[in-house]
Amino acid sequence: MLKKRISQKSIIEEYKLLEGAGSLFRIRMNENWILRYKDHLQKKIIKKELNHTDFEDALSEALSVLRMFEAIEAVKIPDNIYTFSELVDNFLTFQRERILNQEISSNRYTVIEIQIKKHFVNFVGSGDRKKGLVSIANLFSPESMNFYPAFRSNSEKTISAITIKNEVNSIKLFLNWCNRYYFNNEKNISFDVQVQSEKKRKKGITPLEFFRIQAALKKWPDTAINDKDGYYRRVIRDFIFIQSNFLLSFSELKNMKWEDVNLIVKDQELTARLTINTGKKIRVISAREGHLFFHVKTYSKFTDKSHYVFCNQMENSIIENNTYFYYLKKMMDELKIDKSNRNLGFDDFKTMGIVLKIKNGLSLFEIAEITGDNYINLYKKFAEGDLSDMLNKTFK
Repeated sequence: MLKKRISQKSIIEEYKLLEGAGSLFRIRMNENWILRYKDHLQKKIIKKELNHTDFEDALSEALSVLRMFEAIEAVKIPDNIYTFSELVDNFLTFQRERILNQEISSNRYTVIEIQIKKHFVNFVGSGDRKKGLVSIANLFSPESMNFYPAFRSNSEKTISAITIKNEVNSIKLFLNWCNRYYFNNEKNISFDVQVQSEKKRKKGITPLEFFRIQAALKKWPDTAINDKDGYYRRVIRDFIFIQSNFLLSFSELKNMKWEDVNLIVKDQELTARLTINTGKKIRVISAREGHLFFHVKTYSKFTDKSHYVFCNQMENSIIENNTYFYYLKKMMDELKIDKSNRNLGFDDFKTMGIVLKIKNGLSLFEIAEITGDNYINLYKKFAEGDLSDMLNKTFK
């Protein structure tokens, strides 16, 4: 398969690949390896500089490209040849139809659109020229996807491993959709992309910080500079109180509507009975802190059943994530809580609520019923490690 050939002139080292299908070489004054092969569709010789000085890395990428072109000759050219951008646009049209059928949310569509139309398109190429089967072979090559994690890490230095994994899963969804609807192949494409996990472990809020935040939040809206600022300060205050008491995730509470909330008086206390529909299963949560929801109704203009519990000040629409996190950061800064070397988010308040309920005697089985989380995952997070030490030091 691999045959070394020493050339004259500017080429100082060259290797023939796959019985002459291409060659890998280096030239003087350039340490990077270069791949040369014939594009049969364009009927011309292509030279592609690989960003590798290491021979084995260059060879791996070169073989991936050449095998992609080997697949081209083995497939019959279809009657219709699509540009890559056409496939992407048609896929997103299909996803928008799924929103109308209530199969996915508009937020989920937005994520898919960014993952495919921005990141994957940048990875594959502009998609402007007609690629035909070049596009098919390139997109459907499992080997080519091995370079995706490195590509994303280089383009976005702070990207997390879980974000890359989610993008890879959306790419699989797109490729299998193309395979099924455009190329009449019902067999799903599968590839295992290795993504390196983050080395740093995220650290949330400490119990003492949580108590400081709880105390400060009660009077935090009083320091607002105007009505709009005061409204969103009250939203953040009640959002955190409800999340830590009812153990809801950020997404669950952000999308909750008043039709999901049933307030009843029980034993002279206002109790809230919440119905959480995640799409996979429905669970019901009851807690005595119903006054938290009642308090939201005292300042919100939108309290009909079809309205969101937490909505924008002047319209019934979901509050944008950047607004939530702007005010969370504002609160942390005003309390002078150090955020260095850790990522603080709303779900940290849910975690702290779980810690407090464990301290008050709730079992992990009971907490799993409330949160809808997997018991094994809860056990790994809360029953192992230094949770007992943290509780003892904080609550002694």
